[in-house]
Amino acid sequence: MIEINKNIKKARTLPSKFYLETHFFNKSKNIFRNSIQPICSIHELENISLYPVEYFPDYLNENLVVTKKDKTFQCISNVCTHRGHLLTECASNTSVLKCRYHGRTFGLDGKLKKAPGFDGAADFPIDRDHLKPASIYDWNGFLFLSLSENEKVFETLTQIDEVLPKFPYKDLCKEPLKSEYEIDCHWALYCDNYLEGFHIPYVHKGLNSDMDWKKYETHILNEIVLQTAISKDSRNIISYDEKNKMYAYYFFIFPNIMLNYYNWGLSINIIEPIAKEKTRVKYMIYNLKNHSVPSNSSSSVDKVELEDQEVVLSVQKGIKSMNYESGRFSPTLEKGVHYFHKLISERIN
Repeated sequence: MIEINKNIKKARTLPSKFYLETHFFNKSKNIFRNSIQPICSIHELENISLYPVEYFPDYLNENLVVTKKDKTFQCISNVCTHRGHLLTECASNTSVLKCRYHGRTFGLDGKLKKAPGFDGAADFPIDRDHLKPASIYDWNGFLFLSLSENEKVFETLTQIDEVLPKFPYKDLCKEPLKSEYEIDCHWALYCDNYLEGFHIPYVHKGLNSDMDWKKYETHILNEIVLQTAISKDSRNIISYDEKNKMYAYYFFIFPNIMLNYYNWGLSINIIEPIAKEKTRVKYMIYNLKNHSVPSNSSSSVDKVELEDQEVVLSVQKGIKSMNYESGRFSPTLEKGVHYFHKLISERIN
């Protein structure tokens, strides 16, 4: 049983055992099963009717496929209901899903169309012979999926629209820059680091020179943590929100999604657990028209990522010490981490 005191002035962080024990790593699977996850933009599926998705490979190991018919998107299981063969392993533009193993065929809605060899089978087909659907949601041109049957889980995203009603999603590039990192750390340790700007002056010298750290703010929403930073340089001010002179809006959607808004565009970071001490970080970077992604500056996305990795790897080693069990929260600078730990404790108990 792990409990996080609701009063940040009294609370202690998640204990080291949460990050180190297989028991807690496995219990956390339920957190991800009920989460929402970004897959791609609808522009990436312009000439595609089938788009296979490995949903948390190495962790949940769920194989899904996004289908498109008449501009309507659905998400269904990518596993044949006969013997469990994967139906498709690459994106394509076809009108049916046909299993290469025994020829069973499904429509893009998941309904069984043909089942060779099953003439005369009793009580066939029933619901489980069709492909089970998953929830899918088009948010500002981005497709989000969830294994939860409660489609209200996607309502979390409306909070971002309330903060940034003028973001020009239609002006984002159609093909994102994609990159991946594998880091020898626990997934939640990586998120802990993202959820506070406390470390910026100490770890990110270049980033710190671009923003006014003294005015860095953290806001707790409903299953979202928002961090905001005011720009020191007028050239870095977000044009769609010039009034507030913002350098960036950092949205964290529990438990593992980061949406980072800059003057040049949007970076979507997805944190995927692989093992207790191995995490995959996936970047999808969309620049706005007439803007380019900074690549050589001291505050570039890649440079900040590598600086973060260095400190997170050090923490992963440090929490194994017999001299460390848990820490305390800064009441003013670690509100996001406290909220994150509180949500985790509520989900795993």
